[in-house]
Amino acid sequence: MARRKPSPPALFAEPAPPSGTLVFVYDRKQFTGAAEGWINHNRERPAFARGKLYRNSKGQLALRPVVGGPEVRGAVVEVAPEALAVLDFVASGGGTLCRQRIAVSVNLHMVEAEAWVLGEETGWRVARARG
Repeated sequence: MARRKPSPPALFAEPAPPSGTLVFVYDRKQFTGAAEGWINHNRERPAFARGKLYRNSKGQLALRPVVGGPEVRGAVVEVAPEALAVLDFVASGGGTLCRQRIAVSVNLHMVEAEAWVLGEETGWRVARARG
């Protein structure tokens, strides 16, 4: 009888790649409440994108991607494809935010992820950089 090669402990196993759509979340408050259940936090990974953050009078944050810009920290999460329409509604910011694919760095690897970005700057101010 042949002996089986021992498998590595689960702590060192590489996580399975996400099966849903990757979404870059830079404002945790944006997806609290009713939208929270649509996001799979089990596959959340720290990440950053390059760009500028803007804030409106209600305190909502918005990202404007800028190649070579400062790091905007957040997380990449997995979202079921059918949930994107719900999150579009939640994240729309009164019609000024729109979803688009952007370059995001996750664990030193560049990936493309969906993000809700600023379309129109009217009513938005550049947010202070977080230290």
